[in-house]
Amino acid sequence: MTKKTTLGEFRKKLPELLRNMHIQLNPKTSQKTHIKNTEKNFWYFFRNYLTHYAHQKSPQFHKEIINLLEEKHPYIAIAAPRGFSKSTLVSFAYVLWNAIFSKKHFILIISSTEDLATDLVQSILYEFQDNKPLKQDFCIEIKKVSQNDIIIGNTRILARGRQQSLRGFRYREHRPDLIILDDIEKDIEALSPIIFKNHWILFKEGLFLP
Repeated sequence: MTKKTTLGEFRKKLPELLRNMHIQLNPKTSQKTHIKNTEKNFWYFFRNYLTHYAHQKSPQFHKEIINLLEEKHPYIAIAAPRGFSKSTLVSFAYVLWNAIFSKKHFILIISSTEDLATDLVQSILYEFQDNKPLKQDFCIEIKKVSQNDIIIGNTRILARGRQQSLRGFRYREHRPDLIILDDIEKDIEALSPIIFKNHWILFKEGLFLP
């Protein structure tokens, strides 16, 4: 006798079911439209391929962040409390989307330590390796140069710590065209105006000045 699935069990299994399910009403047209929408719309990509990160309804400020990213401002500063999935949305999902569609040539992720930045790069690598719908729809070559340096298709993604050299990097003829600063200060450091000023000088000279 087949055991019935309770509503609670079904809800727990739903993200995995959605992740592994591909429905194509018209494979020749709907899949093409689906990929086109995925390339044009980051939110569409996130909701369709990263459903396991959307455990609950996304807050309004997530959509505000996405609007800022899509408007292509040269500099964007995002501040929100811990636990609001800033890194998941920007340093992970947005970077992955840009790499899959070769929207950027060279992405640099900087954190307070190299280990933190490397964790983000490794998360991107593992997602592409383990996410079946991504692998099925986007047959893109992945090259792992090192723990903190990977190439997805035509895009290089490099992790660096704040104290490491931030200048002089290239991928082929390209300098970094997307730089993400994620948790660049430890909590105690953020309380010191002097440390903040020193960090600002470091980033201004290392990243923003030609």
